[in-house]
Amino acid sequence: KANYAAAIDILLECLDSAAQFDDKHAIAEIYFNIGNNYLQNGNLEQAEVYLNKSLRLSEELEFIKGVSQTFTILGSLYYKRGNIDQALKYMHEGIATALELNEKRIVSDTYRTLSEVYKSIGNLEKALQCFEQYDAMRKRSQAKDNKSLLDSLQGELAIEKSARELVEIKNKE
Repeated sequence: KANYAAAIDILLECLDSAAQFDDKHAIAEIYFNIGNNYLQNGNLEQAEVYLNKSLRLSEELEFIKGVSQTFTILGSLYYKRGNIDQALKYMHEGIATALELNEKRIVSDTYRTLSEVYKSIGNLEKALQCFEQYDAMRKRSQAKDNKSLLDSLQGELAIEKSARELVEIKNKE
């Protein structure tokens, strides 16, 4: 089980450091992470406080990724509270901004959560559509990761083969 309380303590220390340097982007990210950890730990009130701080600062900075990820996690918070309308509103806004940035991980994770939300209210058609979107994005991501690994291994093998050939040529001389 994750130790959210310890993570929050560390993040609060990081927040102090970021504040000393007036690094507002870092502060927005740290607010987000503190809020997300509170959410995962079940403290919805504190989660909402820090997520709203993150959202306000991200909007002020025009830090669209921060806005997007905060919208989606606020959607999860409202879902946990049973406020489905707010949950859907924030999740859809999060997806829209994440798509603008091509933030596929945020979009994919949000579709998975949206699937749960729609299922919980009995809209199985929408739940299935969202899950299919999530699954398709996850598979594309895994395929790209696998291709990158394959390309990397093939490159390493080619370098190793070239090095062996060089050694063989030098040994023949």
